Amino acid sequence: MALNFPDSPSNGQTYTDGDLSYTWNGTVWKRNSSGSSGSQNLFSTIAVSGQSNVVADSSTDTVTFAAGSNMTISTNSGSDTITFAAGTTSHTHDAPAIEVTQRTNDYTTTSTSYQTAITRAIDPTTSGSTLLIVGGGLMAGYRQDDYDDPEVSVPIIQLYRGSTPLGQEMKGTTLPNNSSTGYYRIGFNLTFKDTNNHGGNSVTYHLKIKRDSNSDHKNVAIFRGTTLTVQEII
Repeated sequence: MALNFPDSPSNGQTYTDGDLSYTWNGTVWKRNSSGSSGSQNLFSTIAVSGQSNVVADSSTDTVTFAAGSNMTISTNSGSDTITFAAGTTSHTHDAPAIEVTQRTNDYTTTSTSYQTAITRAIDPTTSGSTLLIVGGGLMAGYRQDDYDDPEVSVPIIQLYRGSTPLGQEMKGTTLPNNSSTGYYRIGFNLTFKDTNNHGGNSVTYHLKIKRDSNSDHKNVAIFRGTTLTVQEII
């Protein structure tokens, strides 16, 4: 079917026939790429702040969208839509381990080298986690009244990882001369955060006690109810 172009078109004039349209450029009628009348409004450059521009290399060039980390891109050709959606990241960890041991009877010694009063092992659930060690309860020295020259033992306690001492040791006090014979109890709390790399392997901790070598040769004690707690921090 013949096209009936206007006889004397003006520059830029558009002629439409069905789904086709043409524009007079002053010399010839040029077919438009769109079936609608007039010229199209197109972007040849896509700019993102702080990034290099994406420039069309030709009129048929294609822009490709790539999903970044934790993102999905979906298309719907029927509705001509592109959907960008944030993905979800699942973080799963085993529950942190916790272990507690409590003395059910009194522990006594006269040794001036450290003796183990409580032992507690833990199997960490996560390699590289931190372990919090807490020893708490009652320690005691002993006083034997002898008028103005009593015999008094002084307790010293410390936390250990295996054979390695942790943190500072804690020393008990003495009693005034007017005190009576017997144990004198001292409440204590020893806490240490162990950042040693256990690699997920089992670790054993101890609460140890000894008699101060400068005190008299009497018992020192850790009393029942004293606990050693080891908790994993993830």
